[in-house]
Amino acid sequence: ALRRGNESRSAAVQNRRLLEVALAIAALPLILTMQSPSQYVFAVIPMLVVLDRTLARKEFRFAFWAVVLGWTLTGPAHTEFLGTIARGVPINLGMRLWAELPLVGLVLVYLATLRELSPSRLRLERP
Repeated sequence: ALRRGNESRSAAVQNRRLLEVALAIAALPLILTMQSPSQYVFAVIPMLVVLDRTLARKEFRFAFWAVVLGWTLTGPAHTEFLGTIARGVPINLGMRLWAELPLVGLVLVYLATLRELSPSRLRLERP
């Protein structure tokens, strides 16, 4: 029984470290002064970590939907924005707001990862 307790404690520590790394990766694009679409690739790592945890718990609340919306805003919505610029659509207020959607997506992924790192969420995983 003691051995099993140590293994579960070790798994909990590893899970916490994984979440801490995911949080740091999610924060990087928010800290950097210049953003480019290639930086959004790194956001996939915290997205996968959060999705894995929420799907394992079968909990489809804030963290799950924040990641889904974050991916949508940094992926398909941003790709469509770049295509719209390439078609020569004039820049107006709507286009300027559309350009900021990936940042909103990155903030959502960061918040979802931060929420998964909260002590109450980590307690849910203990055997």
